[in-house]
Amino acid sequence: MTRLPPHDLPAEQAILGAILLEGRAALDRVALWPLVVTDFYVEAHRATFAAMRRLHDADHAVDVLTVSAELRRAGDLDAVGGPAALAGLVEAGSIASYLDSYLGLVVNAGKLRELIQQMTRLVADAYDAHDGADELIGRGLASLERLARRRTGEAFDAAVAWRDVVESWQRGTVRSGLRDLDTLTGGITRGQLLVVGGFTSIGKTAYSWDRAIEFARAGRTVEVLSLEESSEAATRRAVSNISGVSLYKLRTGQLHQVEFERSEDAVRELQDLPITVTTVETLRTSDERAVIGAVSKSRADVVMLDHIQKVEIRKQDKDELRTYGIGRVMDRLAHIALRDGKVLWVNAQLARDREAQRKVRPPVLGDLRDSAFLEQTARQVWLLFWAWKLDTEHDREAYEVHVAKHSEGGTGRVKLRFHADCGRFEDWDVSG
Repeated sequence: MTRLPPHDLPAEQAILGAILLEGRAALDRVALWPLVVTDFYVEAHRATFAAMRRLHDADHAVDVLTVSAELRRAGDLDAVGGPAALAGLVEAGSIASYLDSYLGLVVNAGKLRELIQQMTRLVADAYDAHDGADELIGRGLASLERLARRRTGEAFDAAVAWRDVVESWQRGTVRSGLRDLDTLTGGITRGQLLVVGGFTSIGKTAYSWDRAIEFARAGRTVEVLSLEESSEAATRRAVSNISGVSLYKLRTGQLHQVEFERSEDAVRELQDLPITVTTVETLRTSDERAVIGAVSKSRADVVMLDHIQKVEIRKQDKDELRTYGIGRVMDRLAHIALRDGKVLWVNAQLARDREAQRKVRPPVLGDLRDSAFLEQTARQVWLLFWAWKLDTEHDREAYEVHVAKHSEGGTGRVKLRFHADCGRFEDWDVSG
């Protein structure tokens, strides 16, 4: 007789129903437990809980209507049984005082199923006997230690943590593709938030697109979330970078036949690259909830937000300063990056007083608008500097990235060569 894996369907229904009844308050209670989507045995319950989590992360209301709409958007509504199934969950919903008991049942069943999977995999490996017994036992113990630590939040174990560090080398950091910058920083660790700051028209967006294309060429999935450019403008910028055709010519249409053919070749390459572009045209708003929701839903390895000061902040109360709202958004973004193990690249505007603007000097952390919150949240801060933009007596191609903050590495200045007409960047000594 076939034995079913451990599960408790009534408890799963009670939890989901409680969330539909109590909304975000119930999800806040759930967050205190080590509950993950796969703790739910039924696939429909997993899809429903995942939709609830996405709404919560985007700071949206969580109820029957919003969950139904989110499931429909994700193409999962029919699979979970439609609105009638959600109504059934409401009827099965737990009252608040019983919620913790049901959470304990579902989490425990999830633990047991995961343990069965781990042991089944270990038994299969033992039968195949490709590895030595000691190595196989060690691997099994390591997987069980990771399971225990993830599930119970037990005390820090340096040996287990070290194995995670070594495994992270295999997954790899995200490298910029610029030799001197990668040598200085060691790349960007997944799960980190990077702030890239620059003055107006200094090349922030061009630099971001240049790196986005290189990330994608290296096999990383990238999503560019632009709050100040249309999809057409973003396409022109990417095509200009890939083809080398002047952005001005692409904007005006004044292309020679050879340039047009190069541009079409660039479009074909762009289609094959793992890059997604989301603009305000798609979001329909730059409200903080929409932006946080878009970042949370993205499954890209690297998400680039251009730029943070364009986010419309919702005041928590009428006296809240915009600076504090920016800090709140940055905290949410940093949490998402860490939770999903992705790199979150955030462009930020620099601001300085009029007297400082008359001087050609590299930027400093204090030039960041809302600098306290941006600097505090970011693991790395790169400040961009193009002296020619402030004084045309300087070399037009000379560009600098100042690594002003790095929580796990070096800081300093890196000199790059900037081809401003098409928005390409390269190491200084490549073509000079």
